[in-house]
Amino acid sequence: MEIVVVTHGEMSKGLLHSCSMYYGKLHNVHPLCLLQDMDIKAFKEEFKTFVDGLGQRVLILCDVDGGTPYNTACEFAQNTSKEVAVMTGVNLPMLIDSIERTGSTVPLSELCNEIMVNTMTGIKIAQ
Repeated sequence: MEIVVVTHGEMSKGLLHSCSMYYGKLHNVHPLCLLQDMDIKAFKEEFKTFVDGLGQRVLILCDVDGGTPYNTACEFAQNTSKEVAVMTGVNLPMLIDSIERTGSTVPLSELCNEIMVNTMTGIKIAQ
């Protein structure tokens, strides 16, 4: 499974940099950034070209529901023959959990549910 982290600004690069502290160089995790001065049409073309070049099983982690990165990922997922799943709310625990599951053969829809539950249970209020 390939993981694509797509965000507004360079947040995706920062998340991958932080994960490299745990894992070293990540070969199957890729950042894509929608920068402030980017043309939306060009971003969508870059996204499609990049993800088309990956394997047949792709998990896309986005920052915000309804944002351009998310909408672009959903549009791609609906129009490809690849097995693609899209999740929002990406954060470091979600990305780490996703990386830990890259070798899984569980269907992506089920995998996403597991990742979501794990990520949500990791949210705590300090006592």
